[in-house]
Amino acid sequence: MRSRPMLASVAVRAALILTLVAAAAGCASKTSSPGGGVGSPAKELDSPDIASGTDFSHRFSTAGTFGYHCKYHAVMTGSVDVNASAVDSVVTVTISTSTGPFPAASVKPGGTVTWHNGTAMTHTVTSN
Repeated sequence: MRSRPMLASVAVRAALILTLVAAAAGCASKTSSPGGGVGSPAKELDSPDIASGTDFSHRFSTAGTFGYHCKYHAVMTGSVDVNASAVDSVVTVTISTSTGPFPAASVKPGGTVTWHNGTAMTHTVTSN
C-alpha cells in the first residue's frame, strides 16, 4: 500500500502566511515564512517568481533596513527602510528595468510594499 503525503499548515507570524511541510518519506519541504519556522532560518523576503505584469506584496512588522536582490539579475539590488517616520504605510515599487537596482522604498512598521513587474522578464525579491 502506498503512503500519501500529509501537508501541515503552521501560521508563523502575521507578516507572512504559512509553512507547508510534506510529511511523507521522500517528499521535500518548503519554508516560506519570515522570522522562523521549519528548516533553515527563513528570510524576511523570499518571493516566488514575479512574472511580467504581476505583483508580490509583503508586510513588514518590525523596523529596520531590509536589503534584497533578484535571484536572476545580479545587478538588481534594493532595500526597504521600515521606520516610524516614513511617510506611507503602503508603497508600490515598479520594476521597470532588468539592468539596474530596484527603486528605494520606505514604509512605517506594519506597512506593506508591493513590487509590480513592469518588464518582460521574471524577477524575485529575495533577502540578502
